[in-house]
Amino acid sequence: MEKKKLLQAILNEAAQNGIGTVDDLKRVSLRQCEVAMDSMYNDLLFMLLKDSASIDFFCKPYDEVDIDYNRTSKEYTVTLPVPVVQTQKNIGVHLVRGVGSNRKFYPTTNEDVDLFTDMDESTHYDRTLYVMDGNSKIKLLNFDYTSLNIRRVQLKLIPTFMSYDWSEDVPIPSGRITEVVGIVAKQLFKGKKFLDTSVDGNPT
Repeated sequence: MEKKKLLQAILNEAAQNGIGTVDDLKRVSLRQCEVAMDSMYNDLLFMLLKDSASIDFFCKPYDEVDIDYNRTSKEYTVTLPVPVVQTQKNIGVHLVRGVGSNRKFYPTTNEDVDLFTDMDESTHYDRTLYVMDGNSKIKLLNFDYTSLNIRRVQLKLIPTFMSYDWSEDVPIPSGRITEVVGIVAKQLFKGKKFLDTSVDGNPT
């Protein structure tokens, strides 16, 4: 569903339930709806996710993303093209694969890397891996340009709600839209966040 239409549906749900009035002093704002939806997006995803296939439904593909190499630290990194949802298992980054290659990078954590590199036999570390590096990058491990001949990667990411443009479709199953709209509208009512006194509260 188009992002702006989704936010408008949330706004309408709030208005139909007597939440505020649309006038110059108490303007109902799509921007306020956007912030509320963004803050709840992770929880809504977990409500909607069922399996790996459903994770795919929420992903956006990015086909040619450069791999950067830092000669000082000798680290390979990829800067994510959009902010992704932050979860314990980092499902915001769903797929990392070499362009022109079947080579897949597997998710891991810094703790696991430390554990396995300390062991004598480290079969886990024989695979090409990636680990989150802050909120905007991933670090590639057990990898180098020369041996694998990979310079770019394909990504499947779950962007944050704020990352979508107003005219972009936000992936919400059609059968769950009414439920999502109701949940966010109720949250707006609780926080009184539907009231916006700014002059330009709504996007053009």
